[in-house]
Amino acid sequence: MSVLMKKRILIDGDILAYQASSSVQRDINWGDDLWTCHAFLSDAQQQFYNILDSILDAEALSGYSEFTFAFSDKDNFRKELNPLYKSNRANKRKPTCYRALVDFIKGNYNTLTLPKLEGDDVLGILATDPEFDSVIVSLDKDMKTIPCKFYNFGKDELITISEERAKYWHMYQTLVGDVTDGYTGCPKYGAVRAAKLLDSISTEYWWKAIVDAFKSQNLTEEDALIQARMAYILHKDDYDMETHKIKLWTP
Repeated sequence: MSVLMKKRILIDGDILAYQASSSVQRDINWGDDLWTCHAFLSDAQQQFYNILDSILDAEALSGYSEFTFAFSDKDNFRKELNPLYKSNRANKRKPTCYRALVDFIKGNYNTLTLPKLEGDDVLGILATDPEFDSVIVSLDKDMKTIPCKFYNFGKDELITISEERAKYWHMYQTLVGDVTDGYTGCPKYGAVRAAKLLDSISTEYWWKAIVDAFKSQNLTEEDALIQARMAYILHKDDYDMETHKIKLWTP
């Protein structure tokens, strides 16, 4: 007899809080060359409610009701591997009431933050737990590197990502890098060249081809490995909930 798995929605709390808080910021000119930026938390909360309601009402998520928000920890293990990771965001401030809205969400909803992990990793760990039927809700293209159901609420699109397709997108990100996250990928490998390489060979040769690509640019397998670890989102077996020990990605 089959056992029905518990359904749950896993929401990218970082993105929802950012989207809601940034949309209510207002600039004011007080005169005499003085400008300030302000926001009402109540407005940000209303925006948050609007976004959440639209997600929960989505036809693609019919049958799912329980939901959890994933948030990033203040520390990030990737910065220990690569000090340049997200360094380009170091001096960029969050929207005016972003942190207040995060505190509100954490105080009123089921949320999860894990030591040294980004919200993406929390989503990846929860989504790959075979005891649950989970759907990740986000706008982040990095979710395609996780074998899961992924609902892009900006496009109202639900897709199922297979194990092989998730590996493909991980290898693809390893090659192209991510400028917004501050890791470079392989020099001279953009979207077209990376896809052409991966599409031309079978899965078992992907890593060798990637290492060869890095070597062709006078880099090493260790350089390729660092990029792959930057791009990889943790799965359930990569993190110990009790000890908080992280198992880094290995080919």
